[in-house]
Amino acid sequence: MKKKDERTYTIILAIIACVLMVINISIYINQNKYIPQQKSSENTTVQKATIKTEEEKEAEEIATLKTLGERDRMERYFGKYIGYIEEEEYEKAYNLLYEEFKQNYFKTLDDYVKYIKETYPEMISVEYTNIERQGQYYVLFVDIVDLMATSGNENKISQNIVIYETDYNEFYISFSL
Repeated sequence: MKKKDERTYTIILAIIACVLMVINISIYINQNKYIPQQKSSENTTVQKATIKTEEEKEAEEIATLKTLGERDRMERYFGKYIGYIEEEEYEKAYNLLYEEFKQNYFKTLDDYVKYIKETYPEMISVEYTNIERQGQYYVLFVDIVDLMATSGNENKISQNIVIYETDYNEFYISFSL
């Protein structure tokens, strides 16, 4: 009877092993069948995540600006302005100018572009030397350096930049001419 029990036990173990193998094979097939679909949906999710709306970008920028101190915010604003100039997006830079400043010195976009091309170098480096707050206005003292100038003939322009911040990421710029 001992041999009969061992044989029954062996058959039961073999059946269990076969059932487990069938389950594993079916799971493997199902997982491999869905992987391409998962990857394509993952790619779509990544694409959606990288394509942000202007509102989302603005909200992220405002959230970042709220974490910065006054000096860092003002430097960031001026960096944005200089970035527009470097990218030759003169209209965007012109739109950041304080309205009265524009009316007094640059009545048209063409006047402004002419000034920028005559005054600023092509490759700009900004060195922030100081900042002062005068009421609701911030005054940045900057040196604008020509990165293309040879070391013996460094072209440096010192300017005072006045920034009027009405809200986070809402600001106007004027500067000493």
